[in-house]
Amino acid sequence: MNKLLIIFIILLSSCAVDFKTIPQVVNAIIYKTDIPISRDFYLQQDYSFAKVNIGRNRVLIFVLESIHKNGDYQWISSNNDLMITRNGKIINFLNDEGMGFSYQALSANFDFNELTRISYNFLTSGSNILLSQDAIFSIYDKPDYIGIFDDESLVTKTTVIEESVKTLRYTWKFQNKYWLNSAGEVLQSEQFVHPNIPKLEIKYFYRY
Repeated sequence: MNKLLIIFIILLSSCAVDFKTIPQVVNAIIYKTDIPISRDFYLQQDYSFAKVNIGRNRVLIFVLESIHKNGDYQWISSNNDLMITRNGKIINFLNDEGMGFSYQALSANFDFNELTRISYNFLTSGSNILLSQDAIFSIYDKPDYIGIFDDESLVTKTTVIEESVKTLRYTWKFQNKYWLNSAGEVLQSEQFVHPNIPKLEIKYFYRY
């Protein structure tokens, strides 16, 4: 598939939440093959949340706990799995087993509108191994149509952004993908965050 250099910016806006006030149905960390998200379920929630599939066997619900001064979004699960995103890209992830990563040199004003290529440092949690990575961003020349709610056949037109990542002096290579709606919001993404953690498939549900 031919791709054009990326020209889109991701704009995220949502409500933050005190973790203690998270509704019980969202508060749970659930181990099963899937958690259906219906429109009714979405409308019952007061705060933005993300459904995260880790590989084939684990599903987590993260709730937007806070928005940092620099615009980073901090998401948290009931047993303190942590995920921080910057314009849709996960920049910090730490699971309940202490496995994760953080990007040490990612620009505070990082956005896809200004990037076609970037290099950054990647620090793994636990082992504290510092790696260097190169990433190339591109956009698919055809839109993709994705469903939002599991109980509806309605689909939304999205633009697909691909991030091709190569780890220098290491064999770890992967591709991340981001699905953006017409407003530039990330509705869905597929991202790799650690060599020993399966691919994360994420759906974002925003409450305004």
